[in-house]
Amino acid sequence: MAATGRVGIFTRQATGLTKEIGTLDTFVYNVNNQNIGIGVAFILLFVPGFYLGADLFQGIIIALLLALPMALVYAFFSAAIPRSGGDSVYISRTLHPLLGFVASWNWVAWMTVYIGVPAAYFAQYGLSGMLRSLGVAAGSPDLVNLGNQFVDPINILIVGTILIAFFAVIFAMGTRIYFRLQNVVFGIGMFGVAIALALAFLGNSADFAGNFDTYVAGAGGLADASTKIVEPAPYDFLQTFYSSTLAQFIVLFAITSSFLGGEVRQARVSQMLGMPGGVVFVTVFMFLLTAAVVNLVGLPILGGISGGYFTPGDTFGLSFVPSYNELIAAAYPGNVIVALLLGFTFV
Repeated sequence: MAATGRVGIFTRQATGLTKEIGTLDTFVYNVNNQNIGIGVAFILLFVPGFYLGADLFQGIIIALLLALPMALVYAFFSAAIPRSGGDSVYISRTLHPLLGFVASWNWVAWMTVYIGVPAAYFAQYGLSGMLRSLGVAAGSPDLVNLGNQFVDPINILIVGTILIAFFAVIFAMGTRIYFRLQNVVFGIGMFGVAIALALAFLGNSADFAGNFDTYVAGAGGLADASTKIVEPAPYDFLQTFYSSTLAQFIVLFAITSSFLGGEVRQARVSQMLGMPGGVVFVTVFMFLLTAAVVNLVGLPILGGISGGYFTPGDTFGLSFVPSYNELIAAAYPGNVIVALLLGFTFV
């Protein structure tokens, strides 16, 4: 300033971060945080029996229409402010610093609780169904009983705690290792989604009721499980709108890569593909997988399964009602390979 006589503006030329996160990493990060499998599991477990008259597919589309604008806004923020990220930065600069602090504090406060939720799903919906379907396919009561153990709250807590500790170690080893791991797991998961789609569409829907009865009986349940049905009610838009919250619970997490901030390379492209692109990607596969299972199983049986989720006396005599991966496996009785592929890739 002394030499030129002009007032200078200080600008930092670098964040000090190495920007290790690429476009694929960002996209996969958001898709994994949304979670196609859990989304389909919740839609099929809850909507047919609890939102009578709801259209499953319209609910998914409504969730897309509500989540996409927010994902676009966060993608534009990430492109405009590529050196940082998250609600604290975005909201402080556009609305008010106090609101930015409150929004960011809210994320931290909720995450201290919510981090345990997907960890609980690992045992409750993953290990339990995988082991039970393997046990039924192999004719092993011991495997069936082992699967039943993973819906016990204490065991859910133990397994979830181990999973959180595992990822704490992974993150402590650096982001590069984490993103390599997440991309491999994403590939396995999407392979499982493709397998589930193919098996569900190719399965014989005419024989499903009989195969389902065999499966439930093999798992220690009632002999006539397929007779416990809930016939679809007349279409109700309000119930359809309410039911969209289950899909929203999945696709609203498409903005998580905004918190990666300055570590993302080519933020304009990466974040646009990762956030809005991630919403569309997850929605498409949730829609397709839901359609495949509905075509295979039928809404009346799905309604009976859904209605038994929170009613202990209506679980077909089982410790827990089966999710979609078990239903698809039931269409291929005695096939251990199918049960293993569906169960392991879901986990």
